[in-house]
Amino acid sequence: MNELGEQETRIRFYLFLPFFIIFLFESFQFYYLLRTCSNPPHHFLLKHRAKVGKRVEGFTPAALAKLATYDFPGNVRELENKVHHALVMAQGEYIRPEDIAIGPPSATRAPGIDLSRRFRDLKKEVVEAFEEEYTREILKAHRGNLAAAARQAGMDRKNLWSLAKKYNIDLKRFRTGEPS
Repeated sequence: MNELGEQETRIRFYLFLPFFIIFLFESFQFYYLLRTCSNPPHHFLLKHRAKVGKRVEGFTPAALAKLATYDFPGNVRELENKVHHALVMAQGEYIRPEDIAIGPPSATRAPGIDLSRRFRDLKKEVVEAFEEEYTREILKAHRGNLAAAARQAGMDRKNLWSLAKKYNIDLKRFRTGEPS
């Protein structure tokens, strides 16, 4: 390997090193917590309940089961964040499954997305639907007054007019109170 290659390898190593150290630390921290603490969620509950100012005593068995089934890709910090969030959301003495913001893996994907279509095409459809609905609603709220609607929308009057024209929105209908 030539000197330039060695230098580049060294630079890459030093740039990667902090991330590797953090990864090792978090892995060790998670491992240590699991080995020394019989109930990590309860450990975090005790850690955060004074800060939150609630007298939550623990978790229902169903809530612990919900936590146990989650993979926690963010490691120990994610577990701690989920417990803290559940503590904030809790209404009674115990954290219930509804208080824990963990859904099934399939719930993270928006329903009805056709993954066989290109991202750009799907995005265009969503943006156009939003633009049309927003333009109709803002004009309806201002009875077709383009200047007032544009002011509230924080956009130039010409741009709002272009959107109305693009989606065949008749401003006169809003002024007379007819449905669009």
